[in-house]
Amino acid sequence: MLCALCGGKAFCSRHGSYDFQGQNPVNAYARRRRVLWFAILELHVLRLRIATFAHLGRQLQDALLLRRSEAVVRDHSPTQQAVIRQLYRAAIARIALADQTTDARYAAATVALHRESVRFLISAVLLSQDATLPGVPLELRAGADKLEELVQAQALPALPKRYAEAMAILDAPDLLALDRLRPRRAAKDRALVETLVHWLRAQVEPRSLRRIRVTRALRLVLAGAAVLGLIAWGLVSILSAKNIALHKRVTMSSQSPGTPNPQGATDGRIVTPYQAHTTIERDPWIVVDLGAVHKISTVKIYNRTDWHYEISLPLTLEFSRNATDYHTVDRRTVAFTGSKPWVFTPRAASARFVRVHGHPGGCVVLTEIKVYGR
Repeated sequence: MLCALCGGKAFCSRHGSYDFQGQNPVNAYARRRRVLWFAILELHVLRLRIATFAHLGRQLQDALLLRRSEAVVRDHSPTQQAVIRQLYRAAIARIALADQTTDARYAAATVALHRESVRFLISAVLLSQDATLPGVPLELRAGADKLEELVQAQALPALPKRYAEAMAILDAPDLLALDRLRPRRAAKDRALVETLVHWLRAQVEPRSLRRIRVTRALRLVLAGAAVLGLIAWGLVSILSAKNIALHKRVTMSSQSPGTPNPQGATDGRIVTPYQAHTTIERDPWIVVDLGAVHKISTVKIYNRTDWHYEISLPLTLEFSRNATDYHTVDRRTVAFTGSKPWVFTPRAASARFVRVHGHPGGCVVLTEIKVYGR
């Protein structure tokens, strides 16, 4: 079966159509129309994605550089900005006190605090829009009416959902109305009021011009430090040696019956009591095939994790490029453990095969072999 739009075989997941190889031919004109429609749709999706990323970029830039906040404060006189800051701090003091009360039984008391905080915040918002207003808190209803006028004039963002309900709670003539409600219902009303409080806080810029510029400088320094940290981390990740033996093939001269699969000796884990165990034999050894010749910077060999640390000693570490010609690079006669491995750091060495060689009449028992290099 062929796709009627792009000719692809079988069902076309992109266009959601197929043609039964001539049994049900698709009109060429209709085919072109559908192809054009899909192209327009994809362009529209691409445009939406570009617009979304551009919007996110502008938001990130504004959050970092505080251009919008600076422009708002620059339009205010020092006296006007001082009054806005005073109103904002008064509101924040009451909000902080209300936030400390989490018991639903005291929801009416917290709403009473928010009634004042909303009044102060509305006055701060209005003063930031009109410097001719008095520098004293307006009455709640009068301030709300002016706030709604600014929103209708698109001088402010849209009001939060259920704004009218929140204002009805705050402006209720009966101040004991909330006290008569059940705690759960009173807590819901409190949540409505707090949504309005958060929206109002977002509309007020209480910082001075100098404070905004200092905050911007600190954010740029922190952002620069973060970028430099990421670059440094990336360079370290790229340039630092990696465990090139991870999940590489392991072979042994023999395997002691009932012991684990020796491939576990390169799985990157330290497992009790061991992962590779040869039998006691004349020429015991364990080899890791790195897959290709690598420059080796460090080799770490982890012994068994139980108490038989010296059973394999002495051991020799050998390198080879072809699995035939091995040469000894280190020898171990002192016991090592699963937590304190045998570490060998060559000056300049390259190999494909890394072999741990035991002594005649002994065995080789290891938990993990790690080879670092490039």
